[in-house]
Amino acid sequence: SAGWLKQTPQPAKDEGSCKIKFLMQLLPELRKEGHRTLVFSQSRQMLDLIEHAVQTNLGHSWNFCRIDGSISSIDKRQQQVDKFKQDATIPLFLLTT
Repeated sequence: SAGWLKQTPQPAKDEGSCKIKFLMQLLPELRKEGHRTLVFSQSRQMLDLIEHAVQTNLGHSWNFCRIDGSISSIDKRQQQVDKFKQDATIPLFLLTT
């Protein structure tokens, strides 16, 4: 369920949506060229928007890892890092700074 989406503030039209559109165009190209991408954001809310855009625009077949402020356990954070490092089929890692 996308209940979190209702509570997520939308970015300003000239800032968030243009950047997300550009990212949605860039990610498939990077993946096609064999690159894996780390996306850093200052807020969990922006990562929520990016995650939603990835699933909506690129499809649910796009696997990704994510670490944000809601993951306080060092072990759980390390599990995400290890998963990304060990599984070359995961092209995207979303992180908060």
